[in-house]
Amino acid sequence: MIAVGRALAGLCSGVVFGAATAWVQEVSPDEGLSVRRSALALTAGFGLGPVVAAGLAQWASDPLVVPYLPHLVIGTAAAAVLAGTPEGAASRSPARVRPVGSAATARRWPPAAVRTRQFWLAVAPGSPLVFGSVALAIVVLPEEVTSARTLSAGFAGVMTVISFAAGVAVQSFARRLRDMLASVVAGLVCAAAGCAVGIAAVASADRFLAGVAAVFLGLAYGLCLVSGLRQAEHMASPDERGAVIACYYAVAYLGFAVPYLVAGLGALAGKTGAFVALTAIIAALALWTAGYAASLRRSSGRPEGDANVRWSRRNRDSVSRKVTARIVRDNLKSFLAERVRAFRPRSR
Repeated sequence: MIAVGRALAGLCSGVVFGAATAWVQEVSPDEGLSVRRSALALTAGFGLGPVVAAGLAQWASDPLVVPYLPHLVIGTAAAAVLAGTPEGAASRSPARVRPVGSAATARRWPPAAVRTRQFWLAVAPGSPLVFGSVALAIVVLPEEVTSARTLSAGFAGVMTVISFAAGVAVQSFARRLRDMLASVVAGLVCAAAGCAVGIAAVASADRFLAGVAAVFLGLAYGLCLVSGLRQAEHMASPDERGAVIACYYAVAYLGFAVPYLVAGLGALAGKTGAFVALTAIIAALALWTAGYAASLRRSSGRPEGDANVRWSRRNRDSVSRKVTARIVRDNLKSFLAERVRAFRPRSR
């Protein structure tokens, strides 16, 4: 039953995250505010939920039942509130032609922005570290630095507070970076540093070092999350914003498999060896992303500036033009077909 419950929770997350983030962006007056609201809302849920559950599991009378009750209450209340919430209006998006009839269902999947080379070379590589970094901090490290007799749900809650506090604190800095890929590189470097500290923490079962590692991993979470959301919004056309963000989250969800990766690597190379391998993998990913960012700057012909913003805006404009042209073409075909039917002689 626990597996079924987790599957349903994952299904709920997949449905809500993309649509809710797109709605927040549509009702926000500017990009910076929309990214800040989306990132803070996501971080608040991921941060406060495990903290409350850990506290209840540690000190409540029935630790196998009581930690689930707040989720049921909050979920029911949220569903009641959202039932009357109006649709968002993309007030800061340029005017666009809305599809009618069969054209509304003619959109291709995946979205046009996701089919671009830039999405898979710039956005996708760092996305799994959004959730993978916090999974290391709040799931793997607490278990690795405590024995079966001293395993404490309270300590896991403390690690959650440390990592998500660092993630929230760095988000303002991440939004101020003009080069979005620089934010990704910084996040990957922090993730590699967190894993490197985790090597020492696991080798000596040191909770203090585990806390230090949680700080670096939380920084990685905040940097990668804000950068990914900014890039997804820049690349997406207005009509495909929710779909592009959903695809971004789908790639980011792969980070939740990091605990299983650590377990597999640990079976081959031991606990310490697993963190050594993770450090090497993330460091290589950071080098790759830094090299790709440098190639973008060289191709732009400027040593400074946000080359990533320029190509994402060009790509977004191109996608928007293609989507608008397709909608106009389909609407025109539907209009002409209706006119032909209207002037066609009726059979008696």
